[in-house]
Amino acid sequence: MHKVELQISIARKGKATTHTFTGFYSMQEHANGKPIEDGKAVATEKYPNEDCVVQVSPLDNPELEKAVAEEFELTGNLIALPKIHNPSQSCFTAYYTKTIAGKELLIYEVSFGICFAEVNTEWVNEFKAA
Repeated sequence: MHKVELQISIARKGKATTHTFTGFYSMQEHANGKPIEDGKAVATEKYPNEDCVVQVSPLDNPELEKAVAEEFELTGNLIALPKIHNPSQSCFTAYYTKTIAGKELLIYEVSFGICFAEVNTEWVNEFKAA
């Protein structure tokens, strides 16, 4: 069971992201919401009695985000939004494959720009074997 390092961010109501940490999760743990649960536990400990939002994302990769933005000529308010590729989630069937900056990516065009995810071959192989 391959684990991937994910970034977990906590934002408090009325404030930007106030705390970020990373953790390693399997495909099943990610699909079952374990990173969110871990983020909520940390938020409760660090910021008791405050409303918090937890977000899980791939590790920051500004070079890849820039390459995607350039490939699709995103300007103004349009953004390249990184996602976590989990083949057990059906949403990725709507994405198409494109190689950018030497990486195989899954691409989905949305009104605010591009959602993209690096193909997670380890999880794909696990999913196919299941």
